[in-house]
Amino acid sequence: MRKPRRARLPLLAAAAAAVGLGAWALAARPLDTATGHPPPPRRVRTEVVGAVHVHTTHSDGAGSVQHVTAAARRAGLDFVVVTDHNTFGAKPAEGYAGDLLLLVGTEISTHAGHLLALGLDEPGYRFPPTAADALRDVAELGGTAVVAHPTSPREDLRWKARALPGGWGLEVLNGDTQWRSAPRLNLLSSLFVYPLRSERALARLLTRPAALALWDELLSRRHAAGIAGADAHTRLPSYESVFGVVRNHVLLDTPLTGDAARDSGAIVDALARGRLFVGIDAIAPASGFVFAAERGGRTWTMGDTVPPHPALTLRAGGVGGARARFNLLKDGAVVAAGSGAVEAAAAGSGVYRVEVSLPGWDVPWILSNPIYVFDEAESRRRRARAALAPPPPAVAAAAYLDRFENGSIFAAASDPASSIAVSIEPRGAGADGAAARVAYRLGARTRATPSPYVALTSLAPRDLSSYAGLALSVRADGEYRLWVQLRDRNPRSAEGSEWWSASLKATPGWQQQTVPFRRLRSRDPATDGRLDLDEIEAVIFIVDVDSVPAGTAGTLWFDDVGLYHQPEGEEQRP
Repeated sequence: MRKPRRARLPLLAAAAAAVGLGAWALAARPLDTATGHPPPPRRVRTEVVGAVHVHTTHSDGAGSVQHVTAAARRAGLDFVVVTDHNTFGAKPAEGYAGDLLLLVGTEISTHAGHLLALGLDEPGYRFPPTAADALRDVAELGGTAVVAHPTSPREDLRWKARALPGGWGLEVLNGDTQWRSAPRLNLLSSLFVYPLRSERALARLLTRPAALALWDELLSRRHAAGIAGADAHTRLPSYESVFGVVRNHVLLDTPLTGDAARDSGAIVDALARGRLFVGIDAIAPASGFVFAAERGGRTWTMGDTVPPHPALTLRAGGVGGARARFNLLKDGAVVAAGSGAVEAAAAGSGVYRVEVSLPGWDVPWILSNPIYVFDEAESRRRRARAALAPPPPAVAAAAYLDRFENGSIFAAASDPASSIAVSIEPRGAGADGAAARVAYRLGARTRATPSPYVALTSLAPRDLSSYAGLALSVRADGEYRLWVQLRDRNPRSAEGSEWWSASLKATPGWQQQTVPFRRLRSRDPATDGRLDLDEIEAVIFIVDVDSVPAGTAGTLWFDDVGLYHQPEGEEQRP
């Protein structure tokens, strides 16, 4: 039986709209970006374009590293940054592939969301799931951290720690977030057009990023670089198509040299400083955009901090022609605008950035990083402090579980493939007296031993409800991660007890480590959602393949395992 004509009307209208949009996309040509306005002077001499946040078969990407680099070269990129989930598997391929520079970082999964870690070597341990600790690790390893897909429609991908201190940057535009948020009509039309003009089809899915509001919020407190994240995973849309839609246009003081280590460092440094702008090159070529501050013959560019001065002028231009609308924003609000270019006096201290739009597009064509207009004292005192991760709180133990003066309450445990030897070293060996020395070797992962581990265990019922956390001193013969684990009663769990864990980092020097009980997390599918401190059944220190790679061998020392009360002013850490 035929459908009533009225029932068919919405389908016909949708189909007609899709065809119309498809025809528009096919007929459209890149906009004329020539401009009659002379560009502001540029202090930097080299602009390179690249894609950041790309996945390969080392995690959940569909293409090999070689497939990705070949696609990036065909797309005309100068660099591409692979960030597979929780692995540096692509590191051996890092360097130049022809004229393309491949950089390899990683995407760290934390309880608060995902972090891109750039410009660092692979550590000898796994990054912890606590965002504050992961940020601290990245900084200590000399890397740069960028929050991935901060406003994703998926709750598990969205960034949940907006107030977290630290110098992390932000993906102000993320490909995966854009595709997931696209209106259905745009998806339909893009699907129709994709086989014919893939980059144009993908560009039609872009809308104004919600992350811009979060970025302005961050910029009100501290410097924060904004980048575009390709978040490329699949062969459909292809890597090459994704690389042609949105690009990071990075500004370097000198041209690339062909020295992979030197050039990688220059690009990561520029990304960290915000010496770049984001361009939607599928709409129109964005290369040549300039945003500069000028005074008395001196110029500054994106990422720079400039002292306020009555004669300081901000200029943006170089691309777009008369159809391009340039908006100059101060602290997130438009303070000046112009067609083809914009010029205005800097109206006092603040964060200045530029958005360029083209007719017919909701998404900004160009997003600049800011120029910061602050006096040096103010910038150093307030904004620089806000970019530092807070140190762990210094606490005094109110009681001790073990000081290792006369033996230990902890016993050694391991799987059959691993080994552990525990000895008590005399007074003077510890941070404040005696110490427990733990030499271990983690076994290989096999079918018979899928999760090798070594542990110090104290199996005894305890009521810890009057305390805020554990405090202990620990050191190692290298840098390792380990877990502190508390187990409480939970009849619904497989073994009748639930495991709650937090990560610790051990380094060659003695350090006091604090573990607030509120940081402990459970991965038990039968969790009751609450750590019952009055029903603790075990306290355990464990090294496993979730903290260090299989086969790791090393030595740890423990001293003064105590309990502390809530210190005054201790901050929440996601």
